Amino acid sequence: SNWDLFYFKSDTMDLAGVVMLQGCSLKIVQRSDRANTFIIMTPDRVFLLAAESPNDVKLWMEAIASASQYEGRTRRSMSFACSPSQSPRVVDK
Repeated sequence: SNWDLFYFKSDTMDLAGVVMLQGCSLKIVQRSDRANTFIIMTPDRVFLLAAESPNDVKLWMEAIASASQYEGRTRRSMSFACSPSQSPRVVDK
């Protein structure tokens, strides 16, 4: 089964969407209006995310890259692959 990244509405914590990570591409982007941003590029969509710090960007990108190449590892082992201070926010949908 594929690894997916779920994101939620901040005000209600209702599921807002799912990012299919298998085979995605990642890129750090520089924006004048927001710091610590990176994008997840899937075949269907591009997601712009903002993390709290440059280190969190690095941790999230490493974890997402690992998940996008998932090959039989258990969910438990992957759940500890990244522990940034706060989840990144989806900036643009």
